[in-house]
Amino acid sequence: MENGTSYEDALELGMRGLEVTMGIALKLESRFKELKKATGDGRARGCYFITISPRPDVSFVDFFVKCQRMDSNAIFDAYTAVFEQRGLSESEVGTGFHLHAVVTETKERSKAAILQKLHSTFKSVAAENCIRVDHLETDKNVQQTTAYILEGQSKDGHKKLTQPWDAAWRERLGLLPLYEKGGLSSSTAPRIP
Repeated sequence: MENGTSYEDALELGMRGLEVTMGIALKLESRFKELKKATGDGRARGCYFITISPRPDVSFVDFFVKCQRMDSNAIFDAYTAVFEQRGLSESEVGTGFHLHAVVTETKERSKAAILQKLHSTFKSVAAENCIRVDHLETDKNVQQTTAYILEGQSKDGHKKLTQPWDAAWRERLGLLPLYEKGGLSSSTAPRIP
C-alpha cells in the first residue's frame, strides 16, 4: 500500500481478502458442529471468541511475537485468527490494531482459566481489561461471530468501514487475511515499512 491509497483501492483489497476467507468460515462452522455432536445436548463447549488489544505504546512486531507464542501454546486445539486495526483513512491506518480469534480448546476449561492463560502470555503488551473471552454455545453465536469477523457485520456499522483499511494494512505488513493453528508460529515477522 502506498501513500495516497484511496478508499476504493482499499475496498478492492478487502473484497479479495473476503473471497479468501469464505472457505475458512465453512471450516469454523464445521468445527463448531463437531463440538456440538460431541456434547450430545446441542450446545458446544470449549468454543470461544477472543479479542486481544495491546496497549497503544506497544509495537505491532512485539504484539505479533506474543501472538506467535499463543499459537504454540497447547491450550487451544484449533483456532482461526485475524489481525485488524481501527483506522478509517490513510493517515490512521494501522492504529488500534488487535487480534480476533475463534478458538476450540484441547480440554474443557473455565473462562477464568482461559483468561488467566492469555493474561500470562500477553501481560507485557496488553492491559488486563484488553483481553476479552466470549463463550460460543449456539449456532446463532457462531454465525454472528463469523459474520462479524468475515463480513463486517457489527451493531454500529463501524466494522464495515474499517474492513477495506484492514485489508490494505495487512497487505502492507505482509499479513495473511486469516491464520489457523500453527500458521502464526511458522510465519515470519511482519514487514514494517
